[in-house]
Amino acid sequence: NNIFQNTNSELINQLLASPNVGERSEPFISTIESLVKLCLDDTTIINLVKAFPFGQIARDKSDKWLKDQIAVARKFVKENHQKKTSLDKINKKETINQSIHKMLEGLQYYSDGEDYYIKDTIGNHVQFFKIDSNIFEGFINQFVFSNFKTYLQGNMIKTIINNLKYNILKMNVVQMERMTRFSTINNKLIIDLGTKTNECIEVTADGYRIIDQPDIILERHDKFMPIDNIKFNCTGHEYCDKFFDILGIDDKFDRAFLLITAMSYLFDNVSSPILYFCGSQGNGKTFLAKSLKLIFDPCKSGLILNKNVEDLYLNFSKQGIAFIDNFGKVKSDTQDAFCLAYTDATHSVRKLFSNAETYTIEIKCPLILSSLSIPKVIQKDFISRTAFFDIKKPPFIIAESDLLSQLNDIIGYVRGEILNLASEVLKIKDEF
Repeated sequence: NNIFQNTNSELINQLLASPNVGERSEPFISTIESLVKLCLDDTTIINLVKAFPFGQIARDKSDKWLKDQIAVARKFVKENHQKKTSLDKINKKETINQSIHKMLEGLQYYSDGEDYYIKDTIGNHVQFFKIDSNIFEGFINQFVFSNFKTYLQGNMIKTIINNLKYNILKMNVVQMERMTRFSTINNKLIIDLGTKTNECIEVTADGYRIIDQPDIILERHDKFMPIDNIKFNCTGHEYCDKFFDILGIDDKFDRAFLLITAMSYLFDNVSSPILYFCGSQGNGKTFLAKSLKLIFDPCKSGLILNKNVEDLYLNFSKQGIAFIDNFGKVKSDTQDAFCLAYTDATHSVRKLFSNAETYTIEIKCPLILSSLSIPKVIQKDFISRTAFFDIKKPPFIIAESDLLSQLNDIIGYVRGEILNLASEVLKIKDEF
């Protein structure tokens, strides 16, 4: 109480009522930034955040750790203040090009190793835009029109962007990773929801929540569908049991294995076993595979087994969970590709018309396979990475549309339960 009385401020009352008032979305970080703007010293800020009802993380961490966070917040606030000042005070005597150049120099740039991006807020959501995109050209033209009531021609914008690419090489660029459906950032699991506003799910030891796109580039292929139904505050595995009931998986060990495998897809640094379903036509192996893929990667169709192994690598690099249906003979190089999808592997390809430049394909991807029977000639490496399931004909035949209807009724709860299980794993994983 003494702390709050000695630091009398409307902002502190506002933070108590609603902590998420800062520049960034996390309440803890936003709170520190807001207190930094009040020009408070480190000791006062530490005492304040420890006293807030939502300041459990501050009470759990050391003062040294908190001072490091405050230092980061001070730098962030200072940089954003400088950027805002430079954008607000445009010298009208400057030419359009000089003003654009000054504005572009004040931006923070990000790179995934190949392309450069800026981060901007569209509506209520943060997104990354490639500087070669039409959206970035619109960003420049919006700036020009707001300050000079005119628009630039396309060739002028191209020249500005080419000059910018050169200047970016001399700037402090934040390096980012790419992700399809799953990634791990600072011990937090990130799942791309596939929405137009680029929201993601963040899973921590404290639970899971929807967040804006973090500092990572989302990689989506043309059939990437959103995960639009997730139930929160789920516990146990009641609906996962109902899920396996619908799929006809009765054996308790099979259920446990498949549940753990589905959860392992969320941990991009864990190699999930290759699931191989075999059985006669009409036994439901394809529906089982699609249903498991549906949990966290509800794309419309599976992969076609490419004749060119490099095309297969490219497909793996763009899939959340890869599914290949009804294949017969498996060549040795295809089996090698399956093994690489299991491990944290990459494949380097020389760029066309170049003897020097190469690009790297990230191959790691959870994989589900199905066929009428297991090929006779398969490699030991492939066998050691694969869980084989012999799918028997169900005693009662149910229309696929009816099964899908039953799955749609519970799929949100299934996702919630698996996300909660992943959160529980994060709590105890350091013990093992």
